[in-house]
Formats: sequence, C-alpha cells, structure tokens
Amino acid sequence: MNYDAGDYCAQHEAPDWKGQADFICLARIDDIPRWEQLWVRREEGGTFLVCCVSFFLYDLSLGDSVELDESNIVNGVVERGGHTTFRVWFGESSEVNKDRVVALLGSNEVVLEWSSHNLPLHIFFRRLSWATVWGYLLIGACSGLLVSALIFASTMLNAFATDGPRPWTSFAFVSVLFGMMGCLSGMVFWLVARPDRS
Repeated sequence: MNYDAGDYCAQHEAPDWKGQADFICLARIDDIPRWEQLWVRREEGGTFLVCCVSFFLYDLSLGDSVELDESNIVNGVVERGGHTTFRVWFGESSEVNKDRVVALLGSNEVVLEWSSHNLPLHIFFRRLSWATVWGYLLIGACSGLLVSALIFASTMLNAFATDGPRPWTSFAFVSVLFGMMGCLSGMVFWLVARPDRS
C-alpha cells in the first residue's frame, strides 16, 4: 500500500533527536489508510535510525533501526535501540493535571513528544532552553493579564449594551490582581518542574 495525497499522516513537529535526523520516511499505521511521518538517520548497511518517539506505531521506539522499501516506507525493525514507548492520552484532563504529569516525567529525564496541538508550555520552554524563573513569571503575568483583559472586554460590552456605568477604575485593579496571580502560578509551576535542573 502506498501513500496517497489526502491520506491522514501524523507529523512530528519537535522530534527529540531532530539534530541527528537527515531523512524523513513514512510508516503505515493501519489499513484505513493512516500514516505516520518518521524522522530518521541513514546508517551504514542501508538501515535507518528512528529519531522520534512514535505516536501510533506499536513495536517501534526511539533509537530502533528500521529498513525502508523503495517508496521510503518502513518495512520493519532490524534492530532494537533499547528504548520503550509509553503512550498517554489525557482526554478531558485539566491543564493542571497534564502539567503535573509532564513536570514529573520531565524531572526524570523522560523523552516527551506530543501528537496533539495542545502542547504544554513547559515542553515548549524546554525546547527553547528557557529554564529561568523569570520566563515562567513573565508568561504567568501575561496569562493573568490576558484573562483580566477578557473579563474587562466582557464587562465593557455588557456595560455598553445595557447603558450602564463603565468600570474603568476596576480594570486597573483586576489587571494588577490577575497579573500577580499569574506570576505566582508561574513561580509555583517553576518550583515544581525545576527546569533548571534537567
């Protein structure tokens, strides 16, 4: 079975060993057909080293050596690299619970990759090597200010619609309050995750 334009293909936006990869191939997930794009590195003997954590493929892990067919589709695993892949589906879990799991795994030097678009900021910061507390304080403050701006916009729209009083002075108080709460949240998360130690 060959890949056709329009087939579903899961792509790795931030493969863990991206710096080592020099080629991209495909692997068939199932017969629907669905595919997964894999970042690999050419090896001697015509095999390829997998440089990403597979999202949907079973029996394939980071560091495994695979062989490809003439269409650059994975034909099978030639040699195991010694890694194990665990998949976690968060479903309807809160962002707080998701971030706790990510922080716990990150503190144990576990390689994490995501197939969904709700990439936690902690992983994004790690990719940027942004490990100081100031970055987390800044993002926390910005998040708090964004929330206060949304609340203010909603309040102002309601005031204009009902021809009520305009709460200009309360906006400053709410912005400062939410900004400080955001800073506090950012600092607490930094203390839990301690990205400066990883």
